[in-house]
Amino acid sequence: MAYGTGRAVQEAEQRVAKFRSLARTDPGTYEPELALALYALCQELMDTQAFVTAAFLERCDEAIALQRRLLGTNPASYPQLGILLGWRGFAEYRRGGHQQAVAFLEESVSLLRVVVRRIPGGKFDRQLPRALALLAYALQEVQDHAAALSAARECVSMWRELDSEPPYDVDGGLVGALHTLCQALQGAGRQREALGPAEESVAISRVRLAANPGLDEERLLANGLDLQVAALVAHERWEEARAPAVEAVRLYAHVHRRGDHRGSVNYASARVNYAILLHHAGQISDAKYEASMAGMELLRRARDASDPAGAARAGSQLAGLMNDLGMKRRSANFVAKMNARLQPRPRGRWRLFSNGRA
Repeated sequence: MAYGTGRAVQEAEQRVAKFRSLARTDPGTYEPELALALYALCQELMDTQAFVTAAFLERCDEAIALQRRLLGTNPASYPQLGILLGWRGFAEYRRGGHQQAVAFLEESVSLLRVVVRRIPGGKFDRQLPRALALLAYALQEVQDHAAALSAARECVSMWRELDSEPPYDVDGGLVGALHTLCQALQGAGRQREALGPAEESVAISRVRLAANPGLDEERLLANGLDLQVAALVAHERWEEARAPAVEAVRLYAHVHRRGDHRGSVNYASARVNYAILLHHAGQISDAKYEASMAGMELLRRARDASDPAGAARAGSQLAGLMNDLGMKRRSANFVAKMNARLQPRPRGRWRLFSNGRA
């Protein structure tokens, strides 16, 4: 049975209904079964493309409350609760509730540390660095950059220590952790230090893509190239940044044409980066074209962006570039349209300012 399909979700809902009914008459026997069924249902909902729904939040909160009650009597509740809290924190991050996301994720990390100490060398060793990566992103959004950097460094260290026995994708985990570290360094104002981890991630991704061609590997490589470009620009190595910038745009374009990660604004962001390089090189006409194309791509993705905060940042950067390129009217029009797409988000959290600076 495939995860995240309508049929799989329906069958998981039926199991929850069955054990919820049984738990009313015999909670001691059936509440652990209900907790497991709720956990499985949340996993199914997580694997759907738009998982942050009222149904997911309701089921996840119910599962968390039940697992908390069972902690003293059901050993399986520790890892399940730790993972559920991570999912709930990720959902809150996606919704823009970054402070709440930090609270959920810090508790997730704390519980998973307990699990890893009790069951070393098991599958939960991989859950802890994943939770740390999510925590690092959430901490950046609440401007706690020192804590974010600490979580990101620990995440990288943990992936390096893990063995690479099948079925675990340790190299893939390390690539993602290196990306997290690069972004934490950027947030802490230490972007020049991101060049080493960015280049390491690109080197690993090239080997993986050659061995296993596919959209996931292309996307990971493009992510790393984008981070490498940003780090090279921080070092003012503008000419060296051109080749990885072009390659990142090409890879993202291919991934998007194939329909992968429809809510991602990475392609638009990569085109913004390339436009900045063209502007610096004095290729104004080409820079204007790339900026215009990036704007169209951002507007296309913004309303349903999986990372609305990232969409706002990319939009703000692009609006500033348009102003620098003398495209002031187009910049104002772009900002108005981006605001209209981002405004439905809770409390207008990701609105751009009128001058195009976030």
